[in-house]
Amino acid sequence: IRTTLYSADTILRYGMTPTLELQLGGSLWNRLDTHGVDVDTRSSGGGDTTIAAKWAPTLKSDKVAMAFLGAVTLDTGASAFTNGRPVYSLGATVSRDMKDGRAIAMYLNASIDGGRTTWTFSPNISFPITPAASAYFEAGRTVGGDAAGTVAGGGMTWLLHDRVQLDIYGLRGLDGQVPDLQAGVGVSVSWK
Repeated sequence: IRTTLYSADTILRYGMTPTLELQLGGSLWNRLDTHGVDVDTRSSGGGDTTIAAKWAPTLKSDKVAMAFLGAVTLDTGASAFTNGRPVYSLGATVSRDMKDGRAIAMYLNASIDGGRTTWTFSPNISFPITPAASAYFEAGRTVGGDAAGTVAGGGMTWLLHDRVQLDIYGLRGLDGQVPDLQAGVGVSVSWK
């Protein structure tokens, strides 16, 4: 059986202070196609809603950055695109500037879903391509819950304007219960 999911995710971010922002996110539109022997279905609808707060404390060193993201995802989506219950998560990332626009980072996240805890760990490295574009490579490992597995891939960011950024990414599932291929394109717009 082959399944393909298309999703239009959106996150609205509001900076409360220089170190604290609130986020409201969700997927307003999703489509899931399933094809196989004796199976040919298509579902569409909205996804669950996420409310989050991100805190990036000011550190003494300008070479190191850190951020924390706490979120709750509410089961507001259509039947094919909802978790069916709230999910609580807390993530942290720390990055180190390696000079010349290069950086390494580590990400750790814990999600609690119906009493089960899922852990995700993901290291990455980023580097500039041009003054307006950069790329990154990453790997990720998830354990616990129903989605244990490993992915690897990368992406690019391109600053089109001082307030508009284009992002693309691709991830390949290497083992476990993760999708074989994930890819996406995003646009970030900043208002002041």
